[in-house]
Amino acid sequence: MPALYRVGAVALAAAVGSAGARTPVPNGEGCNVVLDRASCCMFTDGRAGTEYGGQDCMPSKGGAFFSTDPVGPVCEPGCFVNGRCGGGADQAEKIGTCGALPGSWYSLGADRACRA
Repeated sequence: MPALYRVGAVALAAAVGSAGARTPVPNGEGCNVVLDRASCCMFTDGRAGTEYGGQDCMPSKGGAFFSTDPVGPVCEPGCFVNGRCGGGADQAEKIGTCGALPGSWYSLGADRACRA
């Protein structure tokens, strides 16, 4: 079982810190592994040593995906969605907003969640 699955809600919430602080996606993972828009706003891309590393994760607008696939990613690094890295095209019109409420639960995928 990957370590991200074992990260407890309390530990991850403590790592996030204040409401405006972001923390890298655990285990060197990228923004694209974050599966919901509210959780996306809590992180920076965790891929150290890459052009994505440290970029704020950006959520897509409701109903939009950062891809041409009908069910693509809803969270990507800011430089990617603005077309400045990784061969990404400018998708600024798809960028949503961050406005998660403290105390909410955030899904990080199957069997992965945290509470801010």
